[in-house]
Amino acid sequence: MKSSTSPPIQVPGGPEAGAEMELGVLGRPHGVRGAIHVRLHNPNSDAFDTLKRLFVETERGGREELRIATVEARPKSWVLTFQGHTTREQAEALTGRRVFALRSELPALAPGEYYLMDLIGCRVYLGAEELGRVSAVRGDPTVDTMIIELTDGTVVEQPILPVWVQDVRVAEGRVELANTEGFVS
Repeated sequence: MKSSTSPPIQVPGGPEAGAEMELGVLGRPHGVRGAIHVRLHNPNSDAFDTLKRLFVETERGGREELRIATVEARPKSWVLTFQGHTTREQAEALTGRRVFALRSELPALAPGEYYLMDLIGCRVYLGAEELGRVSAVRGDPTVDTMIIELTDGTVVEQPILPVWVQDVRVAEGRVELANTEGFVS
């Protein structure tokens, strides 16, 4: 992989049950029997508790459905095999491609929980003042980050930590900040 930081997630999605959600990127092959590493944007995700298939980005930007045959947790990634993929060459052909799942096939969220993708499009407030909108999110190694386009067109990054993010109400499309001291230009 080229970078230790994940690219911002800007894939169509949102709270709708049928929405497609980007989970991560396929990495290097594992062994000679078609297994491949997948690096999730959220390494602590329990997505593989329920997923039976993934959608893999094709060279032309479309999606190819792949049925999951086996899943094995590793310290920094997961190792998957897909039905019909039995060679290292088949795994190599998938390296670097983004993987997606349908929201409806992911584990249910507990009350008050949300997926990072749910933040995209939310309005950002400091008190009663609207500051802008979340245009993307990024899962960095140490903290998840919102990319916010301010009302004046300036783009800032805001780590998603309780010291700065006071409240998130996805159903209302609202993120309330405690302050703007966490802004990174």
